[in-house]
Amino acid sequence: MNLRCRWVSLFVLFFCFVYSDESAVAYHFSSGRFGDNLLTYLHAKWFSYKTGSHVLYQRFPYSDMLKLSEIEKVGGEYSQSAWLCETDDPVSFFKKVSSTGSTVFHIKYFPELSWGGECLNIKPKFHINWDDPEFNKLIRSSITPKEKLNYSIVPPKDKVSVAIHFRSGGAKERDLHQKWPLKAPRLEFYIKQLKNLYSFLEESSLYVYIFTDSDYPEDIKATFKKMFKGDKIHFDISRKIRKWNDHVLEDFFSMSQFNCLIHARSNYSVCAGLIFDFDVEICPISDVGQEGIEKIDHVVMRTHFDKSIKPEYQYVSM
Repeated sequence: MNLRCRWVSLFVLFFCFVYSDESAVAYHFSSGRFGDNLLTYLHAKWFSYKTGSHVLYQRFPYSDMLKLSEIEKVGGEYSQSAWLCETDDPVSFFKKVSSTGSTVFHIKYFPELSWGGECLNIKPKFHINWDDPEFNKLIRSSITPKEKLNYSIVPPKDKVSVAIHFRSGGAKERDLHQKWPLKAPRLEFYIKQLKNLYSFLEESSLYVYIFTDSDYPEDIKATFKKMFKGDKIHFDISRKIRKWNDHVLEDFFSMSQFNCLIHARSNYSVCAGLIFDFDVEICPISDVGQEGIEKIDHVVMRTHFDKSIKPEYQYVSM
């Protein structure tokens, strides 16, 4: 091989090393907590799933304890970059941009509106099919602890188990209910939805565990017991005052052990509902998709008892 051919070969080898033939997607956080960060990753994962691109791993608190830190690609060089807006159709945008060279696509955090979107006047423009079985399998494999966790609670098998995620805000966020009524509904919302669920399940024996950051967990438990006196429901709650960052992964994966989930639009429990396939899931939604309103307008109930068929959605006006 002559000297010129060697230089050409080295140039081609260098170009292939620096610039990948395949595109990738990077995700960017909102300075939020675990649920916000996880949701941002899931949006990037959907883009990767639909386009065949790689996900570029971006660390966030607790991510190194999940298998996604081993599965996703780290680093790389690309010939160009592009920002994906919420208004873009991911597949069309990918085809248009990546046709001119290997591209790293960037996705910022945005709230999840696909789930329950049938009841919204403003339809989500970055739509994700959370009921796609292949995608659900994919995210479950990545959102899995690398090492076995000690669950906060394991529900009994002789009762229908219900997890309630009640975000109170504690002493530091006393105005949370007023500021974000959909992310943190008042206790009355959970009581009403548990009554609806109890009736829907034909008054089956229930085991209800309340996951909360409240400074007064025993008072919350007492309120529930009073409201459901005489019913076949056993209530349980952590007896210790829990900060928002206590047992984050333990509580998150403990929820997956339950049959049913009642939660707000806090991204922590929203992600639990998106990843884990509950028999019944109840969540509030607004008819305009805005979180700053006082009144919860609609509730959506997702039922999926038979995993071999698609889940059903029922929308109820409040």
